[in-house]
Amino acid sequence: MKQALLVLTSVFSALLTLYLDAPNSWAQPQPSIRAEISPTSGQVDDLFLFTITIDGTQQRATPQLKTGGDFNAQFLGPKTSVSVINGQVRTQQSFVYQLVPNRSGTLYTPESHVMIGQQLLSAQPIAVSISDTTKAASDPPGSEQVFLRQSAYPLTAFVGQQIVHSVTLYARVNVQGVEMDNEATEGFWQETISDSNASQKVIKGKEYSTLEIDKALFGLRSGEVTIPARRVKAKMLVQGPSPWDTLLDPFNQDFFDSLLQPRRLRDIALQSEPLSLTIKPLPPLPPELSKLSKHAPLVGATSLSTNFSDTPIATGESKTISIVVTSEGNLNPLKELSLSAPPGVKLYDGPPLTKRKIQGGKLVTEKTFTYTAIPLSPGTLRISGGALVYFDPDAATYRLTAAPEVTVLVTGAPLSGSTNTSPRSVSSDSSGVGTRPQFTPTPPIFGPDLEYKDKSIFKRALEVVSIQMALLIFSGTLAVLGLIAVFLYTRQGSQSRRGSISQLTSVRDLSGMEAFIRQSLSERIPHISASSTWDELRASVRAHITDPATRLSAITLLDDIELQRYGKGEPVPVSTLKDRAASLLRSWRD
Repeated sequence: MKQALLVLTSVFSALLTLYLDAPNSWAQPQPSIRAEISPTSGQVDDLFLFTITIDGTQQRATPQLKTGGDFNAQFLGPKTSVSVINGQVRTQQSFVYQLVPNRSGTLYTPESHVMIGQQLLSAQPIAVSISDTTKAASDPPGSEQVFLRQSAYPLTAFVGQQIVHSVTLYARVNVQGVEMDNEATEGFWQETISDSNASQKVIKGKEYSTLEIDKALFGLRSGEVTIPARRVKAKMLVQGPSPWDTLLDPFNQDFFDSLLQPRRLRDIALQSEPLSLTIKPLPPLPPELSKLSKHAPLVGATSLSTNFSDTPIATGESKTISIVVTSEGNLNPLKELSLSAPPGVKLYDGPPLTKRKIQGGKLVTEKTFTYTAIPLSPGTLRISGGALVYFDPDAATYRLTAAPEVTVLVTGAPLSGSTNTSPRSVSSDSSGVGTRPQFTPTPPIFGPDLEYKDKSIFKRALEVVSIQMALLIFSGTLAVLGLIAVFLYTRQGSQSRRGSISQLTSVRDLSGMEAFIRQSLSERIPHISASSTWDELRASVRAHITDPATRLSAITLLDDIELQRYGKGEPVPVSTLKDRAASLLRSWRD
């Protein structure tokens, strides 16, 4: 018995040891290297922290940097951290460098390499947008304490090219209650990159705390454009620290000084210098590219990708296809993609989904177009993914990008040649031969004699008035009530249309035209309001207006009003838009 217990104890100890050692022996992490830079954009007099991190190895490894001349690098020091997760020891080594830009433009961080055992790991360079220092920043008033700077990159761009516009507050003192103006920029389509990006920067050997607002500007017309001066209001600490800051050390002399000189805040108002930009027109589009895309070319790096499952489907089943457009340009005017489906395939599109992210200090927009394809016959389903023409501002040339083709195998029989057999008229046996259904006669029912009762007044009336006459009277009554309801409903709709048309006569400008069409749609279509976005308005029109002509008239009117409001279409008189709106209201039945 003792020997058996000894054997069981030994087996249990061996299994426990194997279980504890399993994570280290089965799931050893693979070594990796990555590079990071902070901030992701700036100016030529800013300092940047560049970090190389090595994971998954306990071996001491120092990365080798390969500089391309864009930055001067200075090594600040290493950092090492060790963690234990599920019995697994993980070591992380970080090497921190300080980078100083050598010029403005799109610069690239050094490429880093490290040898782990026999494996060479590499971290690719990171693109950083560096702009010139403005005149106001070279000798800012009050630069020893606080000042405001406005900058943009690039200062010369093409129509539609993204310009990163920054308004930055620099402070070497305690500043509170910062309120920056957020004025729109005339002549640009504006998108937000960052509302309040806080960081630390060094200018001329002095360290500043910064608060930055970044916008992406897309020029709408060519020429010289001036961005007006930006303003900020804040409260600045002008006297000694608060006694609560030194409360942990009450015998400190600073504590008694702070009681005699308490904290006091002073209102300050700062203003930056105006900024001049040059917007160049786009060159003519080559004829061979204009035939390949029906949309206006985007400006900036653009790519298309296709997401779908290649699992075979049967005829009549649906296949969801998503096409993602990723671009540095302005994707707001892009409402749809031109997809071609073969005959025998029904293709339905849904409202696009827009996402935005920051990459390399720029705003990158992803717009996903979702389609549902339903094949009606077997074979190979092929749908082209669409193509877009975009302008590359760095190379000053047009390029074409296309999404991969969708290819799916479709099985089953053609739906157009199928016959529907009604189970009520024909049934089939196991051999598949049609037979008539069999009916069983109902047996007679025997029971006691029924008790005689006098006929009621209702029964006597039914005997006098035939069933046909009763139905005729009932139908006539319903018809009269229906006519009354239609008259009241039509009268109400006519009054509503007359009221809308009378309101339309008071519209004088594009702003009033937009407010009128938004209000008219919100009164007739549920789940939208006058503050809905243009995409929400168009999607609701597609979903709730069944008449194709009325639906197309409403959508084109929305598109033209949006283009006119933001100055991107051919000028159209307000009177023409009013006539089209009045025609739409007359043809749209409430």
